[in-house]
Amino acid sequence: MRRAGPTTIIELLTLSTSAIFIGSITGEFTRSALAISVAYLLLTIWRRNRFYEWLEKQEPNSSLWLSDMWRDMVKRIELRQAALKKENLLLERKVDNLHRALSSLNVGLVKVDSDWRLEWWNGQASKLLMLKLNKDLGTHLFSLIRNPALREYAENREFTEPLILTLHSQRRIVLEHFIGSVNQGGYIILIRDISHFQRLEEMRTDFVANVSHELKTPLTVIIGYIETLLENNTVPENMYRALANSLTQGLRMKTIIQELLILSNLETTKASEQTEIQLLDLVSQVISHTDRLKETILKTETKIISKNLDQTIIIGNWNELFSLFSNLLSNAIQYCPNGSTIQICFTLKGDQGIIAVKDNGPGIPHEHLDRLTERFYRVDNSHSRETGGTGLGLAIAKHILSRHDADLKIRSQVNDGSTFGCHFPKNRIILNSISEED
Repeated sequence: MRRAGPTTIIELLTLSTSAIFIGSITGEFTRSALAISVAYLLLTIWRRNRFYEWLEKQEPNSSLWLSDMWRDMVKRIELRQAALKKENLLLERKVDNLHRALSSLNVGLVKVDSDWRLEWWNGQASKLLMLKLNKDLGTHLFSLIRNPALREYAENREFTEPLILTLHSQRRIVLEHFIGSVNQGGYIILIRDISHFQRLEEMRTDFVANVSHELKTPLTVIIGYIETLLENNTVPENMYRALANSLTQGLRMKTIIQELLILSNLETTKASEQTEIQLLDLVSQVISHTDRLKETILKTETKIISKNLDQTIIIGNWNELFSLFSNLLSNAIQYCPNGSTIQICFTLKGDQGIIAVKDNGPGIPHEHLDRLTERFYRVDNSHSRETGGTGLGLAIAKHILSRHDADLKIRSQVNDGSTFGCHFPKNRIILNSISEED
């Protein structure tokens, strides 16, 4: 292929030479130059029209090959078209491979535009949502899934947590939805069928509840007989210690069963009726309740101080909140040495009301903090058994807070105490005087 500059120079030289040659023959140089220029212009216009036809029809045209300039243009375009065709084939192949890969996933993928109209989906999404290509393409998502929770979730555009929906068709299907925005506009929706996991979780919860309930009655009978034998002094001295240890372990098992039943109830029932509760009255009763624990485990010198509670009202369920703060205070009493100071106080920070239980005990190593709310998780198993801990108290606390739209946040340093903060939304707090945290 030639460059544009040399080709233009050659054509100009050819025209000039032709004009001079004809002018020398006719003696009319000006008219000869004008005639040749007009002829060249007409020829160029004719070739231009043939060039447009070639662009539209892509059919060979021999007239374009008589000029170096037009032949060079056609050749360049043909090479560029061939390159673009090759690039398009590669791109189509990549897109096809991507679609095949996405279709083979065991999760549903749906692409919608900025108005939530369906643009594309994979095979799994078609099965889960029963989509049909010739019918549902371009249909509004909320016309296919008529669920107010999905519309609210989409309109709020808060996609940090997945949305779980239960579809009641021929069989109960539970779908987990993840939504992410696309830079070019629109959204990608990932849909996962978690029905199997949901059923397993329900089976586990039912199993724990049923086993705990079935164990409760025979265990109560066994404890009753042991207590009767010990109280009547009819047991030989060499058997007394064994029976006393059996009673201790039986009572501990009874506590575990009771807390498992509480957990099961929290997981399987809706939030109970909630009322306005004077926080000081609630905490005062919790402190009175924990006084018996202090006597039982010989920590009567441990002090519990309340602060900034008298002007605070919290909206919630009395029994659940009583259980919550009882667990937090009991944990602090059990794990802090006798003579420690435990403080329960209220502060307002931003849009949250924080009720915190603080102690000056031994603290908790940082690597354990994220797992403290797991069931039966203990930092020190031997110490927990000595103090009667079950490893379920913080799991119960977490569930109760969840039912009150609240979170449990734990801060601790070894040898510098721990703080268990219950962060309630501000709409659950009524204050007569506000205590702001710096």
